[in-house]
Amino acid sequence: MTVNFGIGVDDFAEIIEFKYTYLDKTLLIKDLIQDGSKVLLFPRPRRFGKTLNMSMLRYFFSVRDQEKAKDLFKNLHISQYPEFMEYQGKFPVIFLSLKEIKKEDYESSLSGIRILIQRLFTRHEDLIEEISPGLRAYFERLLYGTASDVELAQSLKFLSEILEKKYRQKIWILIDEYDTPIHAAWEYGFYEKMKSFMQGFLGAALKPTFRTIQHSQLELIF
Repeated sequence: MTVNFGIGVDDFAEIIEFKYTYLDKTLLIKDLIQDGSKVLLFPRPRRFGKTLNMSMLRYFFSVRDQEKAKDLFKNLHISQYPEFMEYQGKFPVIFLSLKEIKKEDYESSLSGIRILIQRLFTRHEDLIEEISPGLRAYFERLLYGTASDVELAQSLKFLSEILEKKYRQKIWILIDEYDTPIHAAWEYGFYEKMKSFMQGFLGAALKPTFRTIQHSQLELIF
C-alpha cells in the first residue's frame, strides 16, 4: 500500500480530496459540541496538527463552506454519530490565522493584520447588503484596507455581529496562532503597543456571545 503524506499541507479539504494519509481526529468535533465552553485554547505540542484541526472545524461547521464540505466527512469517525453530523454546515464561522505577523515594528504588524482583515471581509463581501446604510462605510473601509486603527481593533466583533444577525446562530471564531504578533513585539521592543491593540482586537471578539477557539504556541509550564 502506498503511503502518501501531505507534508506541509494544513488544509483539511486538500488532505481529504487528494487522499493524503490522515490521522482521523474528527471526534474532536463531538468533544467540542459536548463541552459547551465559550472559549477554548489549544496550546502545544508543536506539529500536533492544531492548524489542521482548526481547518477541519471550519469545514465541518461553516454554513458558507457546506457545499464544498458535504462529502469530506462521510468516511471519517464523526460520520458514525448522526446526532452530531446534524451540526454540519449550520453555523457562521470566522477563521483567522496570525502566524505570518512576525514583523519587527508596530506599524508593519498592524499593516499585516489590516491585510488579513481585508481578505476576511472580501470573503464575506456579500454581507454588505445585510447591514444598515450607516454601517456600510465602515464595512467598506475594512474591505478596502483604509480603516483606522480603532476601527481595525473592532473588526472581528463587527463581522461577528453581522454574521449572527444574518444566520441567527452563534458564531464559531477560530484564531490560529493568536499570540504570534505578541511574541514578535516582545522580541523587537514594541510589546506594550501591540498588547494594547490585541486586547481590543481579540477582547471584543472573545465575548461569551460567540464560540471561540484559539491555537497558541505558548508552552505549558508545570
